[in-house]
Amino acid sequence: MLRHCPATRIFRGGDFMRNGPLLLFTLFAAVPRLLLAQAIAPDTAEPGTVEEIAHATTETRFLSPWVSYLPASPSVVSPRAFLHRLPGAAGELVDSSRAYAYCRALANSSPRVRLFTIGRSEEGRDIVLLAVSDEQGIRDLERLKAATAALADPRRTDAATAEQLVAGARPIYYFNAGLHSDETGSTESVLELAYRLAVSETPMIRRIRENVVVLINPVSNPDGDPRSARELGAARDLERYRADQRARRSAHLRGAPRAVLSRGAGAHGAGDARRVDLEFR
Repeated sequence: MLRHCPATRIFRGGDFMRNGPLLLFTLFAAVPRLLLAQAIAPDTAEPGTVEEIAHATTETRFLSPWVSYLPASPSVVSPRAFLHRLPGAAGELVDSSRAYAYCRALANSSPRVRLFTIGRSEEGRDIVLLAVSDEQGIRDLERLKAATAALADPRRTDAATAEQLVAGARPIYYFNAGLHSDETGSTESVLELAYRLAVSETPMIRRIRENVVVLINPVSNPDGDPRSARELGAARDLERYRADQRARRSAHLRGAPRAVLSRGAGAHGAGDARRVDLEFR
């Protein structure tokens, strides 16, 4: 039967010499993709992301299989689709308004994400927080918040009550990104992280969703972030920009007062008496 199969003809006589290397090359080229598909199952990779991430990573030793792809979703918008590029792509920066726009799009498209406005900056910009969990965790956010607050206050929660609360509560893990305006990588990273936590069906991510509430503040400093995005976008030379910032900072500190905090015992040992001395460099 096999001798009549067209696929076996290349193995007969001189045909193998002509076509065998091409077949072997095709098989070997397919092996990495097959291994990757097994590694990320049950996820499927968003088309193009495996190649783009591998190309953007300087050495393979820096690339974990956990982040070697973006999981595809038929209903939840990915950061790559929204930004029209990979998060962290060379020569590109997302500012706070664009980051917040993606956060809103993510929350609107996934029942596993909820968005809160937790305050305003000195210049009047929103400060946004994402909560990511499974559907039950998102529905129970107020109860989980109350349980965590009670566990944090031993004045009104005894040991027996604490045990009961722990049994029905969840740990809350908090990511704070973009605290300093030139720390741009963290914002790009947590946008991808939020999406990955919301859509991936790998066992590790599912365990996180089912047992933890993850809070993500993507831009802690929404006033400084747009300025850095503009300056870096114009310069396109990150090392030169950072060197310039260090020089400015050093010049500023040479003439700035330095606060030196000294501590002493409190009157009744209940706290520390603090004294702030101002010195000049």
